[in-house]
Amino acid sequence: MITNIKTKNFKGFSIDEPVHPKTIYTGKNKSGKSSRSHAIALTILGYVPFAAKVNKKASDILNDFGVGDSLTTAITSNGVEFERHFSRNKEGAVSQRMRVDKKKVSAADYAVALSHAGD
Repeated sequence: MITNIKTKNFKGFSIDEPVHPKTIYTGKNKSGKSSRSHAIALTILGYVPFAAKVNKKASDILNDFGVGDSLTTAITSNGVEFERHFSRNKEGAVSQRMRVDKKKVSAADYAVALSHAGD
């Protein structure tokens, strides 16, 4: 179960808040309701499947969802924190880093850790 969500520079939002079972978000347009579900999807899948444009390249994700030259999304699930960080270097190339409990991991290890956490 997802118990926390964090974002930084994601669609103009920086969030760090608990997620309780059966959470329902309500609010005005552009208040961040969809941004939270997009951030969860990006953290788990590496892309946002229900966005207007479904992009899987790191540069497209940063251009479409980031503010500035970096963005971070993270969730905590069953006590384990999963994080994706996208950043642009001075030459304009975009890279993606994945961390599990603050330790840098490969894409394969990230997927295994997600499966062990039950998501």
